[in-house]
Amino acid sequence: MDYRWSCPSVAVLSVMITACAEPPDANLVTVTDSAAVEIVTNHRAFTDVPSRSVPEQPAREIRDDALYRVTALQPLPDGRIAVGMNGGAWVSIYDAAGVAVARMGREGDGPGEFRFIESLLVLPGDSLGVYDPQPERLTVFPLVGGDPRVLSLVDVTPALAWSRVHLLQDGLVYVGRAGPAGPAAEMGVYRNSAPSYRIDLEGRTLAAYGEFPGMQAFIGARMRTRALFGALLFTTTTGDRFVVGTGEYPELRIYGPDGALTQIVRWEGGDRTVTDEMKEEYVEFMVSQAPPDQADATRDRFSEMLVAPELPTHAEVIASQSGAIWVGQYPGPEAEMPSGRRLSSRSWLVFGSDGTMRERIQTPPGFLPMALADDVVWGVYYDELGVESIRAYRTGL
Repeated sequence: MDYRWSCPSVAVLSVMITACAEPPDANLVTVTDSAAVEIVTNHRAFTDVPSRSVPEQPAREIRDDALYRVTALQPLPDGRIAVGMNGGAWVSIYDAAGVAVARMGREGDGPGEFRFIESLLVLPGDSLGVYDPQPERLTVFPLVGGDPRVLSLVDVTPALAWSRVHLLQDGLVYVGRAGPAGPAAEMGVYRNSAPSYRIDLEGRTLAAYGEFPGMQAFIGARMRTRALFGALLFTTTTGDRFVVGTGEYPELRIYGPDGALTQIVRWEGGDRTVTDEMKEEYVEFMVSQAPPDQADATRDRFSEMLVAPELPTHAEVIASQSGAIWVGQYPGPEAEMPSGRRLSSRSWLVFGSDGTMRERIQTPPGFLPMALADDVVWGVYYDELGVESIRAYRTGL
């Protein structure tokens, strides 16, 4: 299903430092200040922005039978890349030739062990941070040898079902990501919130960013889960800035290191109404993915679910520490299925560092971007059989 036609201007956003880009028409952008917050409003729809694709051939590719359920990756300063997987809950380090040269961690609850790998961070002192949200624990591995150090965040942050950690220029951002558990209406679609903090490398709280809505959820007579077409909280960092996209509005909110809101970047939205036809089409897609003897039960289960009233305004947010930020087009709920990942091509709007629109970038089908570094975008690629590999494409920026 292609949701761009029902919502032509609600697709994607990227905030990116692009020195080589041509400045946009000043009449298309309004910049105002309100209580020390810069508000950049772009008066263009998604379909009005020029589009181009990344080159067909990847600049780098890593193939390894061990690559399975990749959840995080991080380019390293020396050209190697760290890849976190939950097929076995470990981190593999690959050299520039794509050869696995080291492995860190394993599945478990002890020191150096993980239940789930959510975030990978390049930390000071030539070390790699691996964040596991289930025990809320950051494990720091020296990249030059030595024993890992474990930093527990349980005592400095509230108990949450899920969380994430980002790197800042000086310290870390702990992001609470609220899910279906917790306060809810008796029946229907709802969205809980959770707090986020700036913390130092010892886990001490330095600033509070406030609370942000997490997963848009649904509670029914027999289930409590993510709502169909529901929005998610997507966050990233660049330098000392914390970037938040809730998916509720066509905007990004950018916070400084003291926790204060400093900039809002907005773009035009369109009709985002979720129709009965959209839900019916998705239910039939899920039925087509189910075994024949489970088709009726699958149809009943998904037909019972209430849908979010509006499509999310965006999906993933990724960034490089040099200043580039991409926010991806909402691809529809079927993209979360294995067959959807293999078929999905993603679109991204590129904004300059001043918040003005520059262009659209299209990434190949089957490729899910996960990290930006210099002039390449890194991610996991799913082939026709669902086999995973790691790819890097040049962005031309």
